[in-house]
Formats: sequence, structure tokens, C-alpha cells
Amino acid sequence: YMGDLNNIITALLMLILGVSFDFYLFKRKISLEILGSRYSTLKFVTFITIIIMLINLFYSTSNNFIYFQF
Repeated sequence: YMGDLNNIITALLMLILGVSFDFYLFKRKISLEILGSRYSTLKFVTFITIIIMLINLFYSTSNNFIYFQF
């Protein structure tokens, strides 16, 4: 199904973004405590992006009635 493929692609993109962000912080030697205290706008944008991606990942366009197949 196309929906399953979209979910897999979205999950992989989230994983790639997370690993890339972690790698960036590691290379710059920025701890999460420093990031959280100094970059409040970045925290807000990151939080909203994660929420939007999670909504997209779990949103279903299928509204089939459960007993429709019987």
C-alpha cells in the first residue's frame, strides 16, 4: 500500500534528521544543556517540526467502517 510506504519514508526521514542533528552537535562539541539554555527559538522550531512529522506519520486517510468487509 502507498500509505505504508509513506509511513516508512517519513520514519526514515525523521531518523536521518535526528542522526544528522546529533552528529552536528557532536562535531561542534555542543551539549544538550547548552543547546537548551541558549537556543530557545531552535528548540521551538524543532519541537513543532517533530510534532508535524509525527502527525503526518500517524495520520490515516482511511475511514473504513470496521465491519464493512463482513
